[in-house]
Amino acid sequence: MTKHLRVLMVAQRFPPYHFAGAELQALALSRALQRRGHAVSVLTTRFRGDQPLGDQRVEGVPVFRVATVSGALLKPTQLLSMASHVVARARGVDIVHGHALSSATLGALAAALAVKRPVVLKQSLGGAEGDLARVRGSRAARPLLELMRRADAFIALRSSIADELVAAGMPAQRIHLLANGVDLTRFCPPDTREERVRERAQLGLPAGPLALFVGQLVARKGIASLLRAWRSLQRHEPDAWLVVVGKGTDEELVTRAAADGARLRFVGLRADVPRLMRVADVLVLPSRNEGCPNVALEALASGLPLVVGRHTLPADLTLAVDCGRVVDDLGDDVELGRALATQLARARALDEGEEAAWRDALARRRASVAQLDIDLVAQRYEALYRQLLQR
Repeated sequence: MTKHLRVLMVAQRFPPYHFAGAELQALALSRALQRRGHAVSVLTTRFRGDQPLGDQRVEGVPVFRVATVSGALLKPTQLLSMASHVVARARGVDIVHGHALSSATLGALAAALAVKRPVVLKQSLGGAEGDLARVRGSRAARPLLELMRRADAFIALRSSIADELVAAGMPAQRIHLLANGVDLTRFCPPDTREERVRERAQLGLPAGPLALFVGQLVARKGIASLLRAWRSLQRHEPDAWLVVVGKGTDEELVTRAAADGARLRFVGLRADVPRLMRVADVLVLPSRNEGCPNVALEALASGLPLVVGRHTLPADLTLAVDCGRVVDDLGDDVELGRALATQLARARALDEGEEAAWRDALARRRASVAQLDIDLVAQRYEALYRQLLQR
């Protein structure tokens, strides 16, 4: 009989109080591993005073929140606090999996090494704004990098992140390229065009061309460029609407654009993103830097085409013609607007054509992420965990 594993997931922040991609992916993976019979728990921090301490359950996953005195991602006191909690749980843990590089995950690494438990470290974002850059820019860079080099395995979401890890001195043989996964049950296309029209009306959204943005409203996600491109597009597509889902430091840009007459709806954080994806015509993600964006995978799983930047998706996730458009220069608002207009026109043509052709297009988009089904991704992680435990 195959031994069930006891996996401790560690993240600096975690739902339902934080909804960034790395944390949502950690939750999705935890649930998928649970479905495979493994005992999964999460150790995270309480980064605001109004959040509860101690034990919770989030979508069926046991979560323990540790008190913290700062929301900073690299803080010595947090590292020590998290390390002590990992040591206290060591008897009931087979493997420790850290999501993104932070005080929480590096503290967990230090503790796991002390109690001889294998550790997997996942870097969620590369580049100048990424996890590793933050570590290398800290005052404790040298000891933190030395600590990191002792991890049993590293997860890179794309080859450029793997290259960064090697350049920082991480052993190349311990680096594994593993993309994020998507819940193909939760994110699925409508069965018919009639169902899509009916569901859009139920959501109170207008008929006509509808673009969707889902993500953190921060500079890296390109929301300012999108809003400028949308204004340009509206001169040629006066019936088109943009729905913006998310929150962040650039919220004011969105509310100001709406107040100035842009045809957009800012709906904040939403729990019904799968429904929104089922009724939209295109998902736009003009992000200048990503790891493996969950929202792009979710859109394709929902049958929704994409408009993305050249570096938004990992290189091995290529888009077929009817899966979307790639914008080479996200700084060119005209090019972004043109790509959006082209994709909306294609959506309109499919809506007005044969239903079978419409259904086939949705099926091809969904098929493009079939190998990233979160249950298949969980199998790959399970295989890695078992490999590490056999050493």
